Amino acid sequence: MSPEEASWFGDVLRSMPAASISPMLNVGSSTLDYRTRVCPHIGRDLFGPLNERGVRIVHADMKPSDGVDIVGDILDRAVRAKVASLGVRSILCNNLLEHVADIPAICEALADMCPPGGIVCLSVPHAYPFHPDPIDNGFRPSPAQLEEIFKPLGLRLLSQAVLGFGSYGRSLSTNPKLLLRDVYLLLLAPFNAKKRRVLVGNYRFLRREYQVTCAVLKKDQTSEGH
Repeated sequence: MSPEEASWFGDVLRSMPAASISPMLNVGSSTLDYRTRVCPHIGRDLFGPLNERGVRIVHADMKPSDGVDIVGDILDRAVRAKVASLGVRSILCNNLLEHVADIPAICEALADMCPPGGIVCLSVPHAYPFHPDPIDNGFRPSPAQLEEIFKPLGLRLLSQAVLGFGSYGRSLSTNPKLLLRDVYLLLLAPFNAKKRRVLVGNYRFLRREYQVTCAVLKKDQTSEGH
């Protein structure tokens, strides 16, 4: 999550009463270290203000680690049952949909876990190079395309934005060590198609701005889930 994303979602959520969004499920949360040290803006600009307002945040990820409250796949009915038992009122899912094998199934799971009247906060790259983790399915939607997916699932678009957040050229200027990594990738690229694609993708964004689609969707009060 970029600083721009954290700030944007922080501003949107600040306008919502704490009781209407708590507890909040953070799907694909990664670790406490990632949220506080590697990307300190996530803790500072997004979760910090929510914690101060008394919003309970439940972090969920596939890998067990410090700062992960629910470990497992949200496509697993047992995991969804555990989420349901918590009475979750809102869901965060940031930069995950481009890394899954079955986008419709994940979207249906998110809609299923969101209660009537609840919200789902999504971010997905809109213009960004290939970055497998462990896969990159190439999903680069606009806000309207996200709405098209979620509208049949009972969610409507409340807020949207396409945010710019730097470029690969800017990353190189602030972290020259990336050049050493690129030389290493270049040496391996002729023998590894995935690494070659990563290298080429990065340099296509040498001057081109990265962009991320951000959306907040609200589930219909009358929806019974999917």
